[in-house]
Amino acid sequence: MNFSNKKFDVVILAGQSNAEGNGVIQGKLPQPLDNVYQEIDKNPSYINEEVKDSPKLIVTLPVECEIQNYQERTNGKDSFADLAKGFALDYISSGKLKEGRDIIIIKAAVGGTGFSRNEWGITSPLYERLKQMTDAVLSLNPENRIVAFLWHQGEHDAFENAQFNDSERYDFYYNHFKEQTLDYLKRYSQFKFPVIAGEVNKDWGAEYRHQCDAVEKATKDVIKEIGFGGVALSDGLISNDQAIKNGDKAHFSAEAICEFGRRYFNIYRELVK
Repeated sequence: MNFSNKKFDVVILAGQSNAEGNGVIQGKLPQPLDNVYQEIDKNPSYINEEVKDSPKLIVTLPVECEIQNYQERTNGKDSFADLAKGFALDYISSGKLKEGRDIIIIKAAVGGTGFSRNEWGITSPLYERLKQMTDAVLSLNPENRIVAFLWHQGEHDAFENAQFNDSERYDFYYNHFKEQTLDYLKRYSQFKFPVIAGEVNKDWGAEYRHQCDAVEKATKDVIKEIGFGGVALSDGLISNDQAIKNGDKAHFSAEAICEFGRRYFNIYRELVK
């Protein structure tokens, strides 16, 4: 299909596994959404953990992009919900998607990644991949525009760098997240769009509370300093383990992650009205 005749409102979805989508929908295959597309990496990036104690990011650059109708990830048996669905549904139902336009989600998140191993950050392969994916969508039509940057990440950097105290962890995350975010905003400064992040899952975060507090405070402080963004709270949003008893406390359940996307949108709506 030729997508050069489409006018896209572009939503960036970046970070690690809760952005990638790991809310388990048991026994259900993906369901496409009307007026919603996604850009994916034809050579998916992932963390190879076969080498014990030395996980390695596998990423292919330059990125080969593919645009398709939005749908959840699947393993052929179950589907896995992400933040984008709730955000996109409310974006459309609220009237933000104008006649003659469609919404596209740039799916740039990769599970298990962060700043600590230089997987994210301005010199990292995932950030380079994100820029290439963004450029590919924007080059299709001069009327395509970035409308929101959705970020969910921090679990990885909450438990890496075990030698850090809370102050060092805060400084590390603050500096890297700020540098990357400001670089992206500058690169695409022809558009005015908010940066919206979210808290970690409380079920998992209870085990790493003071580390998560440091990362979440850094996230909130960066976004406050930028001045056009917000942080969605995760209070009351359950994990996969709480929903289906599968032992997975790190990831929001399918229903919770969809609600989380709606919380991201509520922040967006307040910022742009």
